[in-house]
Formats: sequence, structure tokens, C-alpha cells
Amino acid sequence: MTAVSITDVLAELDSIIARSIKNNDARGIFAYVYRRTTAEIKVAIDNKEFEDNEALHLFDVAFANHYLLAYNQNEAKEECSLSWQQSFDGCGESLTIIQQILLGMNAHINLDLGLTAAVLSKGKDINILKKDFDKVNDILQRIVDELQGKLSKVSPLFFLVDWIGQNKDEKLIDFSMRQARGQAWRLALLLHNENLGSFEEKHKAADQTFALFAQKLKNPEIKLLRWILSFLSRFEEKNIGRVIQKLQA
Repeated sequence: MTAVSITDVLAELDSIIARSIKNNDARGIFAYVYRRTTAEIKVAIDNKEFEDNEALHLFDVAFANHYLLAYNQNEAKEECSLSWQQSFDGCGESLTIIQQILLGMNAHINLDLGLTAAVLSKGKDINILKKDFDKVNDILQRIVDELQGKLSKVSPLFFLVDWIGQNKDEKLIDFSMRQARGQAWRLALLLHNENLGSFEEKHKAADQTFALFAQKLKNPEIKLLRWILSFLSRFEEKNIGRVIQKLQA
């Protein structure tokens, strides 16, 4: 099913989350985070917080459909983007909860968001999108503390990940979202004026780059960070269904 409204998107995400709880499917961890952020964006649109709320609604739905397509392709054991394949494969690996979230963000924000912006602004001045694009960062900030608090319920030593970051940012999720969205905008600018052949070539190259980055998220180059993630994992809730339910609570 292709969503045509944010209400459709939320319903599809609810369905994915419910199946994930039932089947102890780690794909539901990112689906929960994405559902929560999408709901916040919907509130902002309903409250007319953007310069062009109708355009932002269409943008958000188009963006979400990239994730829904990738999920359904994976569910049907069909080929999806390399970045999403890394994320979905990671759901069957011994990774921490934050790694699962970051893998989903890597595929969906780094790759899908830039693609969405480039496609929807084709033939137009892409900079028209920029103010509302950046506004989303401020809106997502509203739920960062909430998400960090919920992560502590299922990953009690999560604070160690921020500590190893040497105070580059107090909130890992907020920092990661902003970094990824900045990368997405750079990709959108890169793709915006390309013809079809060049567009596909650069999109494929970006997918390969983010797939390689996903591998680094799974196995960080910094030895101490690898150790901390391993230590963190020992104290995390292992039942995925309970993880998602605790995040929802």
C-alpha cells in the first residue's frame, strides 16, 4: 500500500510495530522512533507551523513511502536499497538498541530524505524548501529528551554512548538527526539538477556510501566504542517485543 496522507503513514507504522511486537522483530525499534517523529511532524502541520504546510504534508508522505517500500520489499525478500538492506540485516545481528535506531536513520534520513527533496523540487528552486526543511529540526528537538528517557528504560547504560562522544553533543539522537538531515540536504543539492542517467548514477553511489557507513555503525573503528557497546548490550532488555512496548509506554 502507498500512503497518501500522514494518517495513512501512521496507520502503516502502527501495523509494522504491532507485528514486530508479536514476532520479536527488531525492525520495529526504528519503526517506533519513526512513528513518534512522524506524529510530531503531523502536530506541527496541523498547527500551521510551516511556511507551506500543505507542501510539507506531501513531502512527509513521499518521504515515508520510501521507508514503507523498503520494509515491504524486505518483508517479501525482494531487493531494496543497500542502505536499507544493511539496516534490516542488522536486525538479525547482536547489536545494541541505539545501533538499530542509527542504522534506520542512516538509510532513511541520509539517503531517502535527500532523494525525496531532490525529486519533489525537480524543475523548481530547491531552496524554497530550505526553511521548512530546517524547521523540522527544531520540531524534532521537542521529542529528543523524551526519546532519550525512554531509551534508558531498555538500555540502562545508554549514557555511556554520550560519554564516549566526549561531550560533542549532550543528546546523541538530536545530534545524529541534525547531522543526517544536513547530509540529506547536501545529497538533495547534488541530485537536484541532474538528468535521469546522472541522477541514478549519483543516487546509487550515495547508497553505496551510506551502506559502507552502516557497516561502521555496526562495527565502529574506535576500539573503546566497540567495548562500550558490547558492555552496554549486556544490560539491555533482550526481548524485542518488550523493548518496543517499554518505548511506547
